[in-house]
Amino acid sequence: MHTCVQLEPASRRRLKCLLTMEAKIKPSSFGEKRMYSKIDIGPENWLLTMDDESRAKLENPPSLPKIDLETEQDLRFLGCELIQHGATLLRLPQTAAATAQILYQRFYYQRSFARHHFEYSVMACLLLASKIEEAPRRPREVLNVFSYLEHYYRRRHSSQPFKEYPPMAIDTKYVQTKNQVIKMERRILCALGFVVHVKHPHKLIFSYVHVLNCVNNHDLMQKAWSYMNDGLRTDMFLRYKAETIACACIHLAAKTIEPKVPLPEQPFMWFELYDVSERDVEDIAYMLLKMYTRKQTPNWPRLLEIIDKARFGDEPPAPVEVPPKEDPVKSQLALKAEEIMKKAREEAIREGRLAVDGTGELKRKPERVSTVGNGHDRDRDRDRGGRRRNRSTTSRSRSRSPDRKRRKHRSKRSRSESNYRERSRRNGRDHRDKDREHRDSFCARPQAARI
Repeated sequence: MHTCVQLEPASRRRLKCLLTMEAKIKPSSFGEKRMYSKIDIGPENWLLTMDDESRAKLENPPSLPKIDLETEQDLRFLGCELIQHGATLLRLPQTAAATAQILYQRFYYQRSFARHHFEYSVMACLLLASKIEEAPRRPREVLNVFSYLEHYYRRRHSSQPFKEYPPMAIDTKYVQTKNQVIKMERRILCALGFVVHVKHPHKLIFSYVHVLNCVNNHDLMQKAWSYMNDGLRTDMFLRYKAETIACACIHLAAKTIEPKVPLPEQPFMWFELYDVSERDVEDIAYMLLKMYTRKQTPNWPRLLEIIDKARFGDEPPAPVEVPPKEDPVKSQLALKAEEIMKKAREEAIREGRLAVDGTGELKRKPERVSTVGNGHDRDRDRDRGGRRRNRSTTSRSRSRSPDRKRRKHRSKRSRSESNYRERSRRNGRDHRDKDREHRDSFCARPQAARI
């Protein structure tokens, strides 16, 4: 038999609050695996067709207000073309060239061409892609290759098509360019959030062709591979997945080679096996065919003028003062000899042994003929005076001191010390005279003979 307990209104409210709190309390996670925050660095994060904000970037790139859409596409095409040729000259694998072009396309959907110079971006993407694909190259090699490509492209649009290529000198301009490339590499990493992973469809093409039993068809493989490498000049790697691009390249290659290769279409299209829609395949094929309608490579100098105008307006940019080139022939020994010669000349002018005439040339002053005597006579007279003073003191002390032997010993020691000082003074003077004569003869020689 249950008894019903009547609660007071205050106790009833307190019990109701406790029951509602129990409903909100979550069960304990003791013994379960801890959930940490995860970061997804997959290449699918860079597909610009996943959300409305990314699709808006495709229609309105960051450089569109100052640079028109056609020029922006020309800059993308030219940058990817330079990266491909640079990777060939650097003997990089094709995966490194593809990675560099995709990073270049990603960066300029986050930043503007009018704000970041595309030449530095091309070199920085090559340098960064070589590290990512484990085929690193030095900045010096990248700068040399880009300098050659710049000369080659400018020669095609100049009046002197057979002008020889001058090698790049290691001067102040080279150091400034190298620092700019390293800074641009850091800017690219910061703009991309250090997410530089790229999924390439190279292996997928081989596996898909193997599934279609067309591995022996070399023309189909080569054509699909070429379509994929040429598609790196466009932004289709930022619009579609690698599986979709591989299927589109194989589908287009099967229809363009001779003889044409029939691919399965029943009961459904063969690429639907890989979750690829027919609309995406047709869009990629249209992008590739539209790219082949270009008749020539974009004009590099004209694009630079457009970028400078968008960056600085109608006023031309202020010229950069480049210090004069240093002569690389001069060695450190020659520079040290010039420094010693300069100090010797200044000392000679300060001491009065050299004088500057009206034409600015240095002339040696004539030596004065002393009627009193040379330095040896003056030193001898000084020593004689010291001896006389010693004799006078000894004569005075002789009358005062009772010990004759001690006085005699002192006088001998003083005379020997004075003789030693005289000999050391003469030797030092002789050495100074020899050094002075050698320095004067060195200053009198011509400059070519001194070095």
